Amino acid sequence: MNVSKLVEIYYAVDEFLIKFMPYMESHLLPTSDRKPTRTCSLILSEIMTILIAFHVIGFRNFKLYYIHLQQFHSNDFWQVSKL
Repeated sequence: MNVSKLVEIYYAVDEFLIKFMPYMESHLLPTSDRKPTRTCSLILSEIMTILIAFHVIGFRNFKLYYIHLQQFHSNDFWQVSKL
Protein backbone atom coordinates (compact mmCIF):
# COMPACT_ATOMS: atom_id res chain seq x y z
CA MET A 1 0.00 0.00 0.00
CA ASN A 2 1.45 3.35 -0.98
CA VAL A 3 1.69 6.42 1.21
CA SER A 4 -0.99 8.38 -0.64
CA LYS A 5 -3.54 5.62 0.05
CA LEU A 6 -2.59 5.63 3.75
CA VAL A 7 -3.04 9.40 3.87
CA GLU A 8 -6.43 9.08 2.15
CA ILE A 9 -7.59 6.48 4.69
CA TYR A 10 -6.21 8.56 7.56
CA TYR A 11 -8.03 11.68 6.37
CA ALA A 12 -11.36 9.85 6.00
CA VAL A 13 -11.02 8.26 9.45
CA ASP A 14 -10.02 11.56 11.06
CA GLU A 15 -13.00 13.39 9.53
CA PHE A 16 -15.33 10.60 10.71
CA LEU A 17 -13.96 10.67 14.25
CA ILE A 18 -14.31 14.46 14.50
CA LYS A 19 -18.06 14.06 14.00
CA PHE A 20 -18.48 10.73 15.82
CA MET A 21 -16.50 11.32 19.04
CA PRO A 22 -18.94 13.85 20.59
CA TYR A 23 -21.81 11.42 19.97
CA MET A 24 -19.87 8.49 21.42
CA GLU A 25 -18.73 10.45 24.48
CA SER A 26 -22.31 11.49 25.23
CA HIS A 27 -23.34 7.82 25.38
CA LEU A 28 -20.46 6.52 27.51
CA LEU A 29 -20.80 5.59 31.14
CA PRO A 30 -19.41 8.13 33.62
CA THR A 31 -15.64 7.90 34.03
CA SER A 32 -14.00 6.78 37.23
CA ASP A 33 -11.29 8.62 39.12
CA ARG A 34 -8.65 6.13 37.97
CA LYS A 35 -6.52 7.24 35.08
CA PRO A 36 -4.56 4.94 32.74
CA THR A 37 -0.98 4.40 33.83
CA ARG A 38 0.40 4.45 30.28
CA THR A 39 -0.24 7.04 27.64
CA CYS A 40 -0.77 6.03 24.04
CA SER A 41 1.79 7.28 21.54
CA LEU A 42 -0.67 7.05 18.62
CA ILE A 43 -3.86 9.03 18.25
CA LEU A 44 -7.15 7.23 17.58
CA SER A 45 -7.13 8.17 13.89
CA GLU A 46 -3.73 6.50 13.45
CA ILE A 47 -4.87 3.36 15.26
CA MET A 48 -7.99 3.09 13.10
CA THR A 49 -5.93 3.67 9.93
CA ILE A 50 -3.59 0.83 10.90
CA LEU A 51 -6.53 -1.51 11.49
CA ILE A 52 -8.29 -0.61 8.23
CA ALA A 53 -5.10 -0.99 6.22
CA PHE A 54 -4.52 -4.40 7.85
CA HIS A 55 -7.85 -5.63 6.52
CA VAL A 56 -7.35 -4.07 3.08
CA ILE A 57 -3.85 -5.50 2.58
CA GLY A 58 -4.77 -8.96 3.86
CA PHE A 59 -1.86 -9.92 6.12
CA ARG A 60 -2.40 -13.27 7.84
CA ASN A 61 -1.71 -12.05 11.37
CA PHE A 62 -1.63 -8.63 12.95
CA LYS A 63 1.72 -9.00 14.72
CA LEU A 64 3.67 -9.45 11.45
CA TYR A 65 1.72 -6.62 9.86
CA TYR A 66 2.48 -4.26 12.75
CA ILE A 67 6.18 -5.17 12.65
CA HIS A 68 6.12 -4.43 8.89
CA LEU A 69 4.54 -1.03 9.60
CA GLN A 70 7.12 -0.17 12.22
CA GLN A 71 9.98 -1.05 9.88
CA PHE A 72 8.78 0.53 6.66
CA HIS A 73 6.04 3.08 7.45
CA SER A 74 6.71 4.54 10.90
CA ASN A 75 7.77 7.88 9.39
CA ASP A 76 4.57 8.04 7.33
CA PHE A 77 2.39 8.01 10.43
CA TRP A 78 4.52 10.61 12.19
CA GLN A 79 4.36 12.93 9.16
CA VAL A 80 0.59 12.52 8.76
CA SER A 81 -0.11 13.23 12.43
CA LYS A 82 1.90 16.46 12.25
CA LEU A 83 -0.02 17.87 9.25
